[in-house]
Amino acid sequence: MESVFTVAGFGFNSNGQNTGLLFISPKNWDKRPGTHNRVEAIAKRANGAFSKIKEGLVFPFNLPAIIELGTATGFDFKLIDQGSLGHEKLTAARNQLLGMAAKHPNILVGVFPKGLEDTPQFKLIIDQEKAKALGASITTINDTMATALSGSYIDDFIDCGRVKKVYIQAKAPFRMLPEDINK
Repeated sequence: MESVFTVAGFGFNSNGQNTGLLFISPKNWDKRPGTHNRVEAIAKRANGAFSKIKEGLVFPFNLPAIIELGTATGFDFKLIDQGSLGHEKLTAARNQLLGMAAKHPNILVGVFPKGLEDTPQFKLIIDQEKAKALGASITTINDTMATALSGSYIDDFIDCGRVKKVYIQAKAPFRMLPEDINK
């Protein structure tokens, strides 16, 4: 180790005479070759030794690479189209970034995009004045469309001692294409 900095009377969980912290700086990489000299390996060995202490608790751990990000939870990275280049260019930039991250698995682990991949969408505009004139509320129209096209949970029933769920949905041939909405 290169140096050790100690703090008496202060800890992450409490303050007191029986609490303390040690910050240990290892030597440079070139002076400690081999995987057994990596910080994670040293902390693991120290944890084994410290677990034998019955009079107190000692927890060795590695500080996060970026202070205040933690060592397990990671971070979110948001890519923004500030140049107004469009969705396709933004998606291409995201994929390029993910590809670059994948080339460094020893630095970045579990990198993935949040959200769903692009899927075709259909926009349905409801004539609210006409619906109101016909006595149909927007809520009823939305519920009916959702039930017909994607299904809705109705209730449970018991069959042969087992609880089974009841769903209602239009038959597949009547909910596959955008034109089916007119049916």
